[in-house]
Amino acid sequence: MYKILSIDWDFFLNCPIELRMKFEQETEDNELWGNIYKKFKCLKYNTNINELDYDFIIRFINKQNCSDIYISNDHRIICDLIDEKFNNYLDDDDEEKNIELNITNVDFHHDCYVSILGNTPLNCASWLSCLYEENNFNINSLWIAHDNSYDFWDASYIDEYSTDIKDIENISYDMIFICKSKEYMPPHLDLNFIQMINNIDKNKIYLERSVLQNRWNRYKNK
Repeated sequence: MYKILSIDWDFFLNCPIELRMKFEQETEDNELWGNIYKKFKCLKYNTNINELDYDFIIRFINKQNCSDIYISNDHRIICDLIDEKFNNYLDDDDEEKNIELNITNVDFHHDCYVSILGNTPLNCASWLSCLYEENNFNINSLWIAHDNSYDFWDASYIDEYSTDIKDIENISYDMIFICKSKEYMPPHLDLNFIQMINNIDKNKIYLERSVLQNRWNRYKNK
């Protein structure tokens, strides 16, 4: 069984749930953050990082004997990485598709949204359901949800869930993927993300350089 740990940066956000639901409705376009800070004056002061979970995940990743650690702005990339990993096998029509994937998704959202019309489009909210629907893998999934995650009722395909990140403590992963989720994380917390990346063993990671951009430099003086 191939074990994959997917980590979405938005899991670590401490924020009143009412405020989070309001600004999430307006952040599909990353360029709107300037307007959001003007509209929600308290955003900068009422949001921070869960330090306990933040410190845990850095220690956990550095203890892993895993050479495939990917960091990106776009969660859709994980599907390409998985397909590429098993590309030769998946191209062989004569082979039975019996690859077993164990996927842990540490995320505020479950990322298993499906289209009621069928043929779910691949995006950051549906990458996991798309992997299920491809039918190339036998998948078992664990969702490590935030205490305030509000979409448990819509978690199609999820096999197990927990709200305690320490439930992964004794699992050894073959691939780790970290998504910055810049559409859902306020830019004033970018420095925390950059510091987390800088604390991960550099010999292990494949880095999309744009994730190191500190967007707060654009907004802090406005």
